[in-house]
Amino acid sequence: MDEAAVRALPWEGVVPLEQVLRYALPPYGGDTLPEAIAALRQNPAEVEIVGVLAAELSASADMLFEEPVRVYFIEPADWDAVDQAEYGARPIQPKVGNGMHRLAAAVVAGAERIRVTMQDWDSINPPFDDELIELSYLLHGAPAPSYMPHGGDAVEFGFAWLRSFRLTPDAWVEAAVSGSCNGVVTSIYYCPHRLRQELVQTVTDRAGLRGMRLEVVRARGVTWDQLDEEDSDA
Repeated sequence: MDEAAVRALPWEGVVPLEQVLRYALPPYGGDTLPEAIAALRQNPAEVEIVGVLAAELSASADMLFEEPVRVYFIEPADWDAVDQAEYGARPIQPKVGNGMHRLAAAVVAGAERIRVTMQDWDSINPPFDDELIELSYLLHGAPAPSYMPHGGDAVEFGFAWLRSFRLTPDAWVEAAVSGSCNGVVTSIYYCPHRLRQELVQTVTDRAGLRGMRLEVVRARGVTWDQLDEEDSDA
């Protein structure tokens, strides 16, 4: 199918899941969405996320997630000589910007449809993208092999198991970025400021249930503009 035909397909609203799996590209994990989903389901932390979402989807009345999978096309003007040299020809299919776990959960649950929305590549963030929680913490203990079967230290445990989860019935939170310095993990979560205490408690509990003790260093509500200003002043 050529680019015009792919773009002519519906990419807004409720569409067949098969359409997305066949024509959209994954952000990571493989050359196709089925490959990427299969790779994602080999990771215990990802399997837990997908399992929770699949159960929620199966229990819903219409077998649809309220939050859409966010996709975007890479426009010719955004594909420069550097991209061409590194990646080859510009992809003509839309790329998934946010929603890999929802797609995997839809596959697991046997859904036939999925809600999607088309956005510019620089506006693919989930809800609450103007409200962020910056959370810094230390993890004490060694991750059990059942949680990190391929190995990994406490920092990598935090990246894997404290990154994305259901916080409240109305809020699924995820870390936009995470990093570490001298053992302190800092994650920037898409999360309403009003849920700061709930986020701290849930992250602490999630670590504790997996045999790790979490010590909070700092938790504050921020915005992208605020973080940019602080970075420029540093």
